[in-house]
Amino acid sequence: MSATREFFEALFPEETVNAYNRCVLWAPDSTANDWCISLDELVDKALKRSERGNVYFGASLQSPGAMTKEAKHRKVAPDPKFRRGYVESASVLPGVWLDLDYGDDGHEKINLPPTEEAAMELVAAMPAEPNIIIHTGGGLHVWWLLLDPFEITDDETWARAQHLSHGWGTLARLESEKRGWSMDAVHDLARVMRIPGTKNHKEAYGEHGREVKTLLYSPEARHDIDGLEVFLPEVRIPPSSRRGTDLTEFAFDMDPGIQPDERMLTAAKKLDPKFAKVWDRLTTLASQSEYDLSIGNTLADLGWNDQLIVNALIYHRAGGSSAPKLRHKYYAGTLKLIRETFPDISESTERMATVSSDIATGLPVTPTVRKQVRDDLSTMLGMPPGCEIERIEKYEGDPPTYALRTPNGTISLGQVSGITRGHLFRDTVAAATNHLIDSKKAAVWAGLAQAILHAAEPVDLGEEVTMDGEVLGWLDGYLGDEGLAKDVTEGCEARMPFWRRGEACFFLEGLRAWLRTSRDLRMESRSLARRLRSSGVRRGKATIDAPSGRTSRGFWVVPGRTQAGQPAKEG
Repeated sequence: MSATREFFEALFPEETVNAYNRCVLWAPDSTANDWCISLDELVDKALKRSERGNVYFGASLQSPGAMTKEAKHRKVAPDPKFRRGYVESASVLPGVWLDLDYGDDGHEKINLPPTEEAAMELVAAMPAEPNIIIHTGGGLHVWWLLLDPFEITDDETWARAQHLSHGWGTLARLESEKRGWSMDAVHDLARVMRIPGTKNHKEAYGEHGREVKTLLYSPEARHDIDGLEVFLPEVRIPPSSRRGTDLTEFAFDMDPGIQPDERMLTAAKKLDPKFAKVWDRLTTLASQSEYDLSIGNTLADLGWNDQLIVNALIYHRAGGSSAPKLRHKYYAGTLKLIRETFPDISESTERMATVSSDIATGLPVTPTVRKQVRDDLSTMLGMPPGCEIERIEKYEGDPPTYALRTPNGTISLGQVSGITRGHLFRDTVAAATNHLIDSKKAAVWAGLAQAILHAAEPVDLGEEVTMDGEVLGWLDGYLGDEGLAKDVTEGCEARMPFWRRGEACFFLEGLRAWLRTSRDLRMESRSLARRLRSSGVRRGKATIDAPSGRTSRGFWVVPGRTQAGQPAKEG
């Protein structure tokens, strides 16, 4: 077993990583993150990213739905590819950790433990034995694993996870200060950490980087969360917009001579060039208050807590010769704008439950009721603008299939499993709209699926919309519109339908494009492939002489059919 898989299996046993609790991979040199839904995907993508540069993973798993809401609240793009997750959207805590840099090789911070042995001395001073120690190339990542990953489901569990993470980090910092050393505060729930089996590609470590390797692996002797909590000092937990904190009450200090963490500030400038221009006043804004709000929004997006944001705003005002402002009410008001509350969808939820209950007791489904269900579904699912549900159709075939009609076209859901299985529904909508809708727990999704089925309007178009009839009808239309090349070489070179051995052949992407433009129907490649196979269409392969040499081409074959449905003849 690879060190990478061994590590992740210890942190996230069994099916801890799933569609609702995703593990985020982040690479500083990449513009896109991976939100992994399984250990296999996590291990595979971590190793592939490491071949190209540095790669980190989110120490806490993330809820994609909560992340999307938090991003919308912060007025930033909610696409998970561009978000590492937030403290507010953490959903599973595997344990607690420390990030201990030592020496001065590759580090900007001073007063670090001078050697690996000194860093190990600090680890030994902690009140519990660690389970995993990772050598990162220039430091140690130390893990204390919980008996079971701690699920964050509400305000109370979120506050407990925050207290455990912050308290353990504070405990280590106090031990470090006793020895005259400094250490970074890396205990927030959105922290990213290095992965054993990958490489540390810091410039100071040369062309080939340094291996990130496991020094200690003892996952059996895990820790009870109650047992760790008895050692924790009192710490102040920053308020959270996601967890129902009263946003009019903020606790922070105001020091006119404060300076922000220079390392964090430098990183923020590198991550966001627009922020760098605002911070250096190369972008002119109307007032200092606008600078404060712009800076605060960016730093909040990067995961800075309230105290760090206030420190930065006070320092930035002083650097710009602005009048000092040390009124608690001002900064609390600025933070309130940054941590704006989420839209309330409780009314839609309650109404949906009432409608479902009425339908279950036999009350008729009127057009008005169907419209209300569709509107509430669009709200609760977080459908993107232009893709609100206008109609839900049920094609009375054998088996029946379903589709969503939206202002931007029709989204084919396939058979009923495309509705009852929430992850399939989300994948289909994402493929059609490039928008990932909110994830729901199984119990919640069951109610939404029932509402979708209730609101579906039967459409009976005869044999044409049975599984076989509908697909073969598409193929007749597609082949008739496109025409067929006379042989396989011509068809492969032009990527168009062609004759081969008396049978009509085509490429999947060509059919997908035709469905999108001619039938206003968007289908994911895998869904369309399943439909084709179930209708008797099979895969084929041929070797052709291409300009680059002999090569193989894969395609799909319609047995015995022409564009008019007559037996094919060799072209």
